[in-house]
Amino acid sequence: VVGAGPTGCESAYVFNRFGVEVTWIVDQFGILPQMHRDLGLHLGKALVRQGVNIVQGQMVERLERGEKVTAVLADGTCVAAEMVFVAIGRAPDWKRLNLAAAGLKPNALGQLQTDDFGRSESGEIYFVGDAAGGPLIANKAMAQARVAGRHAAGTMVRGYNPFLVAQVTYTEPQAAQMGEVDQMETVRSVRVPFSAGLKSHLIGDTDGFLELFYSTANQQVKGAIALGPNAADVLAPVAVALQLKATLNQMAEIYAPHPSLSERSFIAARAA
Repeated sequence: VVGAGPTGCESAYVFNRFGVEVTWIVDQFGILPQMHRDLGLHLGKALVRQGVNIVQGQMVERLERGEKVTAVLADGTCVAAEMVFVAIGRAPDWKRLNLAAAGLKPNALGQLQTDDFGRSESGEIYFVGDAAGGPLIANKAMAQARVAGRHAAGTMVRGYNPFLVAQVTYTEPQAAQMGEVDQMETVRSVRVPFSAGLKSHLIGDTDGFLELFYSTANQQVKGAIALGPNAADVLAPVAVALQLKATLNQMAEIYAPHPSLSERSFIAARAA
């Protein structure tokens, strides 16, 4: 498997689960480079424990066909395999649309410039999902489609907010992220292990963590990352907190059903 974004991660994981011997080539940018660094680090370790062989630190310069397919890395290292799955990026296919007739032209990344409502430079044509740029994920496309449809119909609607959309890699463990998750002077975080919740012990999987990010000025919740079983579902309460601009104290006052996976974000708020 060549490529370490979400598709590369999911492919390396699933081929391994099918019983295929997998070598995963990860370049110098690491695993899940567009997500929080700790998610990629911990996910990589988890997949190694599951039997995936990771070759890390070098970009693939070319693939050569012979009896096997050989990936030649930047430093000259050769990695041979019976088959190669390449996951190094995608772009929208515009061939069937006559964009020029509308005065529109994709940029170098194959994307079109849009505003927060999905309107293109033409003012009358809307683009959402992959056509409007990354991340190329379904929930982002659905969120943008709702905004664009309501705006085109003249209905009151807020512009698309990327911080309300979770990015998830569907491996085991899952890796999930939403909101602002960069450590800075005005943002702090608290991390709690999945073992802090009883549900993890009941399902027999306590590996993983949730980290909640908040403003030092007013304790407003800013974002979260999670790694572990059902990490995507674990972040659902954080999405509501971000939309309502909730504070740590407001989250700490909520006691979700016990035992449940959704408890973890509230446990983190109380820990903070």
